[in-house]
Amino acid sequence: MFLIAKNYLDDVDDLQWQDIENIIYNVVSIILENSGASNFTDDLIFKNKIRDTKENFEKEIRRFTYTEFINTNDVNYVRFNTRNTVVLLNELKKFERIFAKYIGREVKKANCNGYSDNAVNLVKKLLKSNPARFASYEVLSFNYSLDERFRVYLKGWKRINIDSWSNIHGIAEYDDKKVIDYLNEINPNNRGKELPAPIFGIDNHEILEDKNKEENDPRIIFTKPYRLIDNRVNSIRKTSSYKNLDLITIYGHSLGEADYSYFETIFDDCNLYHSKTIVQFYCYCTGKKEDKVEDQIGRRKYIKSVVNLLTDYGQTLSEKHGENIVNKMILENRLEVLPSSEVDPKGSDGKKLN
Repeated sequence: MFLIAKNYLDDVDDLQWQDIENIIYNVVSIILENSGASNFTDDLIFKNKIRDTKENFEKEIRRFTYTEFINTNDVNYVRFNTRNTVVLLNELKKFERIFAKYIGREVKKANCNGYSDNAVNLVKKLLKSNPARFASYEVLSFNYSLDERFRVYLKGWKRINIDSWSNIHGIAEYDDKKVIDYLNEINPNNRGKELPAPIFGIDNHEILEDKNKEENDPRIIFTKPYRLIDNRVNSIRKTSSYKNLDLITIYGHSLGEADYSYFETIFDDCNLYHSKTIVQFYCYCTGKKEDKVEDQIGRRKYIKSVVNLLTDYGQTLSEKHGENIVNKMILENRLEVLPSSEVDPKGSDGKKLN
């Protein structure tokens, strides 16, 4: 189904995970439209503006879904009950399991080219770039590859002490018996439990804002909060408090709206508006002279994303001038957008190593 969506949608060079989850949001909204879900957001870009219209896209998505899951060829079929909604979620889980195996294979290949060593060097550079040496560090990772084993490796072999490492969206090697046994051994609270697989989840803000449909909206089971609970992601996490933080460093994140709730929680915990917490954002750029214009374009887009994130957060505050949090942090010298080239490990071809 999502391959059909990919066939219709325009190919863009800077496609990111937030765009993948946006596709999922739109596809799910189309299929469940007549079951309490609002229509899809209509913010997708099609390959062929004339042939691939919104109407044709909707029709093809419905045709495939009804044929595969409900055994009917009627594209106007509107009944999509709870059971079929769960069937659709199970199809997404199948996709996630395939994705996990793909990530696992890619990591094993990358390790032959120094993937782990580059990750170690990146952590070292990020820590050294801090304006002060802090007593403790915590990592909230949106990555699926490096997990708690990497934290243990950093501490035991590289003398880099990170207090906690949380993969909030699951880990790629969730079904590897050796990984399960090892993580259960170092985390007594998780012994005998399964590890959380990678998940994709949609943004829940728009769904929760519509109080009339919130309870009956079938898309709830596709939102990140639901997926996190259902996936038992906390089974591999230590309870973390983000109070009294001196520094928040955000690296390699697209700042998509689907993840705003994570940042809101962290910002609330550390009382970002009134505290002295510094926030560093690393914006991807090559740092090469021949890419100067592209780097400037990328930096401007990323700064816009930073402003959107913080402004959105400021609007949730009770403070009278919460929406001006960006200006406040700039005046207090607590906000930085830095080029990733300052810390990125580089391959021999000069390209960023993911």
